[in-house]
Amino acid sequence: MKAPAFQFYAADFLVGTAMMSAEEVGGYIRLLCYQWTHGSIPNDEAVLCRLTGCGGNAVASIRHKFGIDQAGSLVNARLEEVRQKNVEFKAKQSANAHKRWDKAKITKRGNATADSLAMPPHMPNGCSSVFSLQSPSNTLRPEVAQQTKREAKAPKEPKPRQRNELFDALAAFTTDKPETLNSNEHGKIAKALSLIRESLPTVTPDEIHRRGRNYASHFPQITKTALGLASNWSLAEKPKPEGVAASQPAKFYGDNQP
Repeated sequence: MKAPAFQFYAADFLVGTAMMSAEEVGGYIRLLCYQWTHGSIPNDEAVLCRLTGCGGNAVASIRHKFGIDQAGSLVNARLEEVRQKNVEFKAKQSANAHKRWDKAKITKRGNATADSLAMPPHMPNGCSSVFSLQSPSNTLRPEVAQQTKREAKAPKEPKPRQRNELFDALAAFTTDKPETLNSNEHGKIAKALSLIRESLPTVTPDEIHRRGRNYASHFPQITKTALGLASNWSLAEKPKPEGVAASQPAKFYGDNQP
């Protein structure tokens, strides 16, 4: 059974849609929902217009968010990563449940039944097992109950923030202090990453670093920006040959790019 919902990373979504209009954001969300339900999106202009409820110009602005899979359909890679994590999480939860059941069959703690032992330790108070309504014998012994309370009060380690290595590589190219970037600069880097993925869907952080160095050799007098690297991505494939004058970018997005 397919999961009916997917996790929505608000901060990442705001960065990824910073350059979109309200119409484009709405169409983008509808395409994400369609992909989650059907697995992929037909790569057909007329179908995309119907699915998004947007005109051709808006659809063209949204397409860069989706790559093309082996079947020729459109797929948002990040959404598929979320799907895979969802599958892995369910498999892990299922395996943990089986372990609890197996443990309950071997060892019973006092009056606690196999049913109460098999319940996840993080079960909310308002979601008690139906078995607890059948017999008072299901009540945990005081020492077991106290141990459960102590475990519940124990501080939980914060989850590490999920990082995007490609985004970090572009941020490092732009500035020596990526932590000082504001939301507008984050939006420009996200836009640049989308443009780069259109040219090279399999791009790696090392490739971004390499082409960043080549870009600097071509344009030593121009302020380094992620959009500048993205718009001259092909040129930055190789460094400027020695003895050749500095290049003039055929297309350049400066810091004042909206």
